[in-house]
Amino acid sequence: MKALVLTGGISSYNFIKELKKRKIKVLLIDRSDRCFSKQISDQFFKVSATNFYAISKIIDKYKPDFFLTYSSQYSVFKNLSKLSKKYKKNFISESQLKIINNKKKMKKFFLENKIKTPKKLSINKKTMFPVIFKPEVGAGSS
Repeated sequence: MKALVLTGGISSYNFIKELKKRKIKVLLIDRSDRCFSKQISDQFFKVSATNFYAISKIIDKYKPDFFLTYSSQYSVFKNLSKLSKKYKKNFISESQLKIINNKKKMKKFFLENKIKTPKKLSINKKTMFPVIFKPEVGAGSS
């Protein structure tokens, strides 16, 4: 069995190690030939994880069974979604990706589908602190 893994930074290392433990051959895509997880991959391709056409050629040649990423970058997820659609692999669709990448859209989806979600607060003079601020898009907070 072969897995195509997009991005091989330090955060992907244990993830790839687990694939290897399960005897899954890892085809690693990363734009840096010095990426941390290169050393444990079976095959490495110095290609940007967002380069649809270059990755398509790799898929056509090596025929991986499934695609994965440990990245949190929207552009990588979007590319993986497009590749999964082209090669009929299970992954989230681009429309689903737009919802889960935007907290406002995700909250609306949760409410429309009766999925429990924390209340949203608007900041005003009566707001009690401490408060955690989260961006609408992305993973940061303060």
